[in-house]
Amino acid sequence: MSEGKPEILLIAPRLLGESLSLQFKAGAPDIVLHLRKSELSRHPSLVIWSLDNMEVASTIHVELRKLEEYWQPSPILILLPTKVLLDRDELLQLGCKGLLQDPDFKTLKEAISIIK
Repeated sequence: MSEGKPEILLIAPRLLGESLSLQFKAGAPDIVLHLRKSELSRHPSLVIWSLDNMEVASTIHVELRKLEEYWQPSPILILLPTKVLLDRDELLQLGCKGLLQDPDFKTLKEAISIIK
């Protein structure tokens, strides 16, 4: 049950999502991570969007705006892959609440505690 615990929606490729979900259940029981909108019992305190393919900044920007509009006022945290094809300025222009590149579990937990 997620009563009283922050609910986070993770938008990610299936394997990554399932892996992170297991890590959160074991290593951060105070956070409830959902992989599907239908699992939420209320508005999420944070939306995490994992990008596995980063080629066109304008497409990412459009999708980010759609997520922000739909999930407002929840902040968006973007997880970037190890190799990023966009330059630093393009990433910073996205304007989301957080960007992490290939974070380990500890770094992700710390970022969540700061943003949510």
